[in-house]
Amino acid sequence: MTLKNFNLRLRLDQTLYLRGFVDTLEESLPLVMSGRVLLPDEKHYPKVGQILSFDANILLLKNKSYVSRGGEKLQYAMNYFGFSVKDFICLDVGASTGGFTDYLLKNGAAKIYSVDVGKGQLHNSLIMNKKVISMEKTNARKSFLLPEKVDLIVIDVSFISLKLILLSVISHLKNNSKILVLFKPQFELNKNEVPFGGVVNNNQSISKGVGNFINWCFNNNIKIKGLCYSGIKGRSGNKEIFLLLDNS
Repeated sequence: MTLKNFNLRLRLDQTLYLRGFVDTLEESLPLVMSGRVLLPDEKHYPKVGQILSFDANILLLKNKSYVSRGGEKLQYAMNYFGFSVKDFICLDVGASTGGFTDYLLKNGAAKIYSVDVGKGQLHNSLIMNKKVISMEKTNARKSFLLPEKVDLIVIDVSFISLKLILLSVISHLKNNSKILVLFKPQFELNKNEVPFGGVVNNNQSISKGVGNFINWCFNNNIKIKGLCYSGIKGRSGNKEIFLLLDNS
């Protein structure tokens, strides 16, 4: 009879050790504290002492797999939604250092247009890759040109609402294709709903913001295919939500 048969409930660190994620109990703490241990069935970061079922769904992110933590965020979302980007032509809006671009590249994308309003941020390893077309100093809020339509658009922007970006970039998408956006409540809610310091902890406010965004998408003929909380919070501690959209 296995431990699973006993319907055991243990601390997270004990579960990681007994299930072979780590070689010693002590190795659990830095893994959890670094945000590399995720519980896909839950909406929050786990804690070392959290009690859970022995057979709980646990995801362990690889260490430093991407040029920035954005790659790990996208990895979590892609695991959740479960579709491949192999041979895709992609548009990464708000590329910054290139975490999303790096994930797409390492998972088989044929080409990535990496767009950012800033300059000199994209990681050198991506600039040197022939599959990556760097489009720095490009304001995605305004119309810009691409030589071809893309199979997938990923968007991670700050200090601006997704609504101001989506209608501009969706014209670059092939028919019946997907858009994956990272919803950041601090940039989507009304100013009076965002506390001093910019961290939104009110779940009701977050839900309201997501609901308003979904309604806006429907009104603009953009379909919602699914959503999930990001397995990794924003740098300031904000909860972030991935929404999968399409233009079918």
